[in-house]
Amino acid sequence: MLTTILLGAFLPAILTGGLILIFQVVKPGHEVLSRLAAPAIATGFTAGQFVIIGLPAFPPVDVTHWLPYIAFGGAVAAVTASLIRVTRISLFIQVATFALALRLILGSMVQYQWSPVEALVWILGLTAVLLPLWKMPAPGDDRLPGWFNPTVLLVAAIATSGALVFGRSALLGQLAGCLASTLGALAVLPFFIKDSLLDRPGLYVCVLLLASFWAGGYFYAELPVGPALLLWAALLPIPLCSRLLSRGWSSLRVALVGLALAVVVSGAGLFWGYTISEDNADMYDQYGATDDSQFGTGLTALFAKPGS
Repeated sequence: MLTTILLGAFLPAILTGGLILIFQVVKPGHEVLSRLAAPAIATGFTAGQFVIIGLPAFPPVDVTHWLPYIAFGGAVAAVTASLIRVTRISLFIQVATFALALRLILGSMVQYQWSPVEALVWILGLTAVLLPLWKMPAPGDDRLPGWFNPTVLLVAAIATSGALVFGRSALLGQLAGCLASTLGALAVLPFFIKDSLLDRPGLYVCVLLLASFWAGGYFYAELPVGPALLLWAALLPIPLCSRLLSRGWSSLRVALVGLALAVVVSGAGLFWGYTISEDNADMYDQYGATDDSQFGTGLTALFAKPGS
């Protein structure tokens, strides 16, 4: 058991970091390296998941089974979109892949709980909410330190892992930890190879996986919408900090302020999730298990928290 936990924690970082270093040997340049980071992230994450739960079932039947396919599908879509110079086509590929991933994650809700209209509203709505996150930052924008983007995402991934555990899904929490491990390698490597590794292709894969965890945690576990929104908001310093640079702040100052904001917001989401889980635990102790079939079953459940 301990060996599995340790492998799941460190293998994604080792594999992702090793692939990046191998790519770096041939000196492909920033643009190519940033594209190669996307499949490296997918590979590291999937290796960690394999250690924890083994090979995913085929055909996939639940959230955890879909995650590796979403990771590699997102990597292919992100790299393809970065190669296409026609903005509308590139954007369409990213939007369609994101919506498809959410459709796969929410398959049982679409099949058994929602009407076609509700399914369309949920999937397109979630895609629209996440749109600003994968459009950050501008390609080739290296004004911020290379460690900034992956460190902000690392903070959000760690908080997501904890929030999922508090939301009674230890397995999803462990898998989110695999993503955090991968991001840990990307946060450390810029200190050695002097390059920003997490441009739009890699960011797209990471946000796609985080969105899958948030959706899975809300609809299939007990991750309330409030903490989930704070975890989403913890990523906003990435696009916002690019704006602060135009005001004359030094890049290091902007990065530190943005990172502090990400820590505070994600920490608030994690703490909120913890307090709700404690309230629910007290309720379960007093009344026994409750019927939670109402949560996440329709548009009116959006702001319902488990146990309310």
